[in-house]
Amino acid sequence: MPKNELFLCLKDVRPASVLSAAMIAAPLLLSPAGADAEWKPTRNVEVLVPAGVGGGNDRAARMVHKILKDHKLLPVSVSIVNKPGAGGAIAYAYLNQFKGNGHHIALYPTSLLTRAISGRSDITFRQLTPLGHLFNEYSVLMVRNDSPLKSGKHLIETLKKDIHSTSFAIGTSRVNTNGIAIATVLNAVGMDYRDLRVLTHKSGGKSYAAVLGGHVDVYGTSVGSAQKRLKKGKMRGLAISSPKQLGGDVADIPTWKEQGVDIEFFGLRGLIGPGGLSKDQIAYWDEIIGKVVETKEFKAYAKKSGAVINYNNAANTYALLTSLEKEWSILMKKLGLVKKKKMKK
Repeated sequence: MPKNELFLCLKDVRPASVLSAAMIAAPLLLSPAGADAEWKPTRNVEVLVPAGVGGGNDRAARMVHKILKDHKLLPVSVSIVNKPGAGGAIAYAYLNQFKGNGHHIALYPTSLLTRAISGRSDITFRQLTPLGHLFNEYSVLMVRNDSPLKSGKHLIETLKKDIHSTSFAIGTSRVNTNGIAIATVLNAVGMDYRDLRVLTHKSGGKSYAAVLGGHVDVYGTSVGSAQKRLKKGKMRGLAISSPKQLGGDVADIPTWKEQGVDIEFFGLRGLIGPGGLSKDQIAYWDEIIGKVVETKEFKAYAKKSGAVINYNNAANTYALLTSLEKEWSILMKKLGLVKKKKMKK
C-alpha cells in the first residue's frame, strides 16, 4: 500500500481550515474574541489525570497544575487527581459526572480519540467540552541495556522471524500514541499489529517498571518519558517516530526513516472539561489556558520533552479533534484496529 494512502500525517492538519465545521457542530464553543468572561471559579479547581502516576499524561497534567498554582492564574486553590483505568474511560466518566461545572478539567491524550474510533470506548470528545490543545509528542521504543535487540531494524528482523517472540508494554491503551505508532511501523513492513504481544498498564510508569524488571521486552513511550528514563542509565532507545532526529537526551536515537521504515507519527496532549459548559465558562478557560502556554515553564517543558507546541483555543480544538477523528478512522481501519460491530438479530 502506498505510504501516502496509509499514513495521514498530523502535521498536515490545519485547524483553521476546518473551523467552519466546528462552528456548525459546536456553536457554544465560539466565544467572542477578547470578551470578558463573566464566569469565574468560586471553589477548588480539580485537574484530572486519565492515568496513574509516573507516565507522560501525569507529567503533562502536573506541569499545567504547577503553572496554574505558581502563577496564581486562578482565584481559588487547584488540586490534581489521578483516575487510571480502561485507557482513560474511567477518568472521563468521572469527569462527566460534573456536567456544566467549570471547576473540573482533565488532560486528554491521543487515546481519547482512538479508543472511541476502535470501538473500545463509548466516550467521545463530543460528550465532553474541548478547552485547548497544547502540544504533540513523538513515540520512542526502548529496551533494557542488556537486551539483545540492537536497533529498530534489528527489532523488525526479529519480529519477521517470529512476531510472538517479543513482548511490548505501551502504557494505558493498546491504541494510544505508542500503539498506533508501532502498528504503522508493522504495517509498513508487512506485519499485523493485532498479532503482536502487547501489555497495557494503568500508567506509563508501570509499563516502564515491567520492562525494567524483565517481565516485558520493549517499552513504548513518549519522548518526554524516554528522556527521563534515559537519565537513569538503565535503558536505551531503538527508534523514534519523528521525521528527523531530535536533540537533548534522545539525540542518539535514530528515526524509523533512518532505519528503512518510511513512517512518522505523533500524538496529542490537551485539556478538556465535562459536557455542558457555558459560553462564559469556555471563555474563562480560553483565557487561562492561553496564559499557561505563554509561560516560560510551559515552553521549557515542551522543549525538554521534545514536544511540538500546537496550541489551539476551545473552538479550534473541537475542529482539530473533528478532523483527526475522520482521518484516524481511515488510518485505523487500514491497520485493522477498528472492531467490527456485531449485527443485531
